Amino acid sequence: LHVLAGPYQVLGSSIPPENQQRLVHLLRNFADLVVVDTPYTYDEEYFAILHAADEIVLMMEQKISSVHAALLLKNALEIRKIPGT
Repeated sequence: LHVLAGPYQVLGSSIPPENQQRLVHLLRNFADLVVVDTPYTYDEEYFAILHAADEIVLMMEQKISSVHAALLLKNALEIRKIPGT
């Protein structure tokens, strides 16, 4: 198990958007499974990272507002034809 951790409690990424996808692609060469934990930013870079995924797992709290947010995200992924949803 190898972990490449980002900064603690940072909402944005310190990696430029054009390099985020390259980083995920490079990590796939070193591991059978790559897990990317990212906040829901709903910007184009966020959806580009999700588009590169084989599978997407949505994590949420067991409350109505979280279920509603997950449903909105799932619908946004389907509209963008992002695989793995």
